[in-house]
Amino acid sequence: MSLRNRIKRSVIWILEKRYRDQWWQIQFNQGRVSISTQDFYSDRAARTSRLHVCVVAKHYNWEYEGLVDPWKAHAKVTHIDPGLSFDQFSSDWFLNKRDSFQDYLLERVHAIHSSEPIDILFFYMSGRWVNRDTISALRRYGIPMVNFSFDDTRLFWGPWIDGRWTGVAPIANLFDLNLTVADPRDAQKYQKIGAKSLFLPPGGNPDVYYQDLDCVSHPRDTAVSFIGQRYGLRSSIIKHVQKRGIAITTFGVGWPAGPVSFQRKLELYRRSLITLGFGYIGSGTRTSLKGRDFEVPLTGACYVTTWNETLASLFEPDEEMVFFRDREELIAKLTWLTNHPETARRIGRSGQERALQDHTWQSRFGRIIDEVLHEDTVW
Repeated sequence: MSLRNRIKRSVIWILEKRYRDQWWQIQFNQGRVSISTQDFYSDRAARTSRLHVCVVAKHYNWEYEGLVDPWKAHAKVTHIDPGLSFDQFSSDWFLNKRDSFQDYLLERVHAIHSSEPIDILFFYMSGRWVNRDTISALRRYGIPMVNFSFDDTRLFWGPWIDGRWTGVAPIANLFDLNLTVADPRDAQKYQKIGAKSLFLPPGGNPDVYYQDLDCVSHPRDTAVSFIGQRYGLRSSIIKHVQKRGIAITTFGVGWPAGPVSFQRKLELYRRSLITLGFGYIGSGTRTSLKGRDFEVPLTGACYVTTWNETLASLFEPDEEMVFFRDREELIAKLTWLTNHPETARRIGRSGQERALQDHTWQSRFGRIIDEVLHEDTVW
């Protein structure tokens, strides 16, 4: 990078920090709102032992299977999908559609809560979607509110657009709990702005991904597969491996075979002896946890992915999941596993058992219920 560009980036960073600090002084000085839960608990106990969770999340490709359906193991679920009526990337979003969404969200929650009281409001939202005033208005119902983020590692504040930060930071301190799932270090960001956070790794939905390996309907006739967009280091690593004689079947945006449907993706996972993963964030070398880190093991495929200390603490390396630190180690491990398929199958089975026991979305959401509805908790 040239000296001129380095200076330019430094100036931008200084200005953005200054704006963030000013915004903090204006918006956060009053601190978080404190709500007593005494009335909430007595009312809920009298009403029913079955919880009612309202999920506000746009379904794009994984959100329903990951963030909506698993709640049904614990509660009745009402799903508000903003994507059915709104597009936050439309050209007129900040001009008028975003304001319309604020009214829509308030009206929908009011109607749902009036019909059957909500016990938990669970969001997958950012400042691009909602205003602080909207979240503050929802707090008046006294419903515990949780916000989920997969992008706070690189987009905690988000871009500055139309006079606002569009990440999760601008609204974080209004929620009773913020879930961060990509990197445990991200929890510190919330603490610095006075917001309560909990690091929970992602999970998989066994109702969708689990495959009984004793009743397999698909043979493992694909040696190594990768399903995901073509960007960053993925392309160069895969090309390097392929040049060394290891065939990798690739699918997704940017690859010759193109993207595949959700059902086709499931079939490919189930037919693959080895499924390759990359934990890189964007085009860099920093890694974070990915949804597929927990989805693929549930299918019973042997999962091989980049080294991540957190992920390696959740799955036993080389016994339940295989990790690589560089291209040569990847080549060596893929060569060994493809030449010893019985070892790959054993690792796949062990990884599946671990994921099913410890790493489902259903178990993660049980933890959330414990956090936000524990009777000793005072928000």
